[in-house]
Amino acid sequence: MGGVMFALGWQREDAEGKSRGLMTLMAGFMLVAIAQSKNLFGL
Repeated sequence: MGGVMFALGWQREDAEGKSRGLMTLMAGFMLVAIAQSKNLFGL
């Protein structure tokens, strides 16, 4: 989702769209990392 938003912001030369897309992408990576941390720490 974030990657698509970033690509659309890049296409339209929209700085706000680019930053919103990157923030969404980073939030998705953080959610995946939190979900995987249980396996890393054996919880």
